[in-house]
Amino acid sequence: MSDADYEGPELQPLPHPELFNLEIEEAPEAEAPKPSRPAPAAEAPRPPASGAETPQSSAAKPAASKPDAPGQPLWQRLVYAFGAVVLYALLINVAVEAVLQASPIRWGVVGVVAGLLVLNVLLWRRTGWPMKAGLAALTLLGLLAFSVWFAGDVNQGLMVVQQSPMVVVAAVTALMVALAGLSLMQIKMPWWDRLLIGVVAAYGAAAFVLPLVTDIAFPSLMEGGGFWEGVPFWLQGGFVGVLVLMPAALLALLITGIVRVRGKQLWGWGFKILAFGLGLLLALEAFWGILPACP
Repeated sequence: MSDADYEGPELQPLPHPELFNLEIEEAPEAEAPKPSRPAPAAEAPRPPASGAETPQSSAAKPAASKPDAPGQPLWQRLVYAFGAVVLYALLINVAVEAVLQASPIRWGVVGVVAGLLVLNVLLWRRTGWPMKAGLAALTLLGLLAFSVWFAGDVNQGLMVVQQSPMVVVAAVTALMVALAGLSLMQIKMPWWDRLLIGVVAAYGAAAFVLPLVTDIAFPSLMEGGGFWEGVPFWLQGGFVGVLVLMPAALLALLITGIVRVRGKQLWGWGFKILAFGLGLLLALEAFWGILPACP
């Protein structure tokens, strides 16, 4: 075979010429993308139902807080605050009067009043005005009752605002009889029964006002010294107020508390029980030696 007849090996195109740094004038055409299935149209958001909130709206709005429990009206807080201030002023006056009159129990009275004032300062933020007024009222009633029973005579009790012990005991007893009537009138009953209790309470309280405006001695009220002197002693205002109305109110409170009172109401219920008990104890001492002699 001559050289002229020799054609040489057949050349094949190189695979992947870009790997051999070959200069290529035109880049190969990019393969046209295959048509893809169109994306489904987004579903329009449904309007929220009435009363319902979307997550966005609920996130935008601040969390609504629960309304606070309704507190006491302003006038009640002012009344309790005024009463507490007056009662603590009376307690301080009682301690000063006991020292000036050289009462046998003067240092005990001073210690009790001072201890209550210190306790009130320590628990100032933990106790409201009703609690402050209640503690002061119970302390004052307790001191007055203890003083007359310790001395064995109403005239030897404690003085308040330069008033004699007889006037103090009469004023406190009149107030407790009136409060006993109001407490009984709160029981569910026909209106005529409430009216009758109100009249009896006014009659009993008025009997103890007599020592304040006349010269009638406080113990003589059980001997016919009150209104309607011709009626039997058990119809006199002093007897009805102290030995009928106040025990009835105390018994009604005990029964009501055992049956109905629960929770935080026990504080108010216990305060009323102690107040009526101390008021009854204060008034009974004046009549203790007279009751056996009554016909």
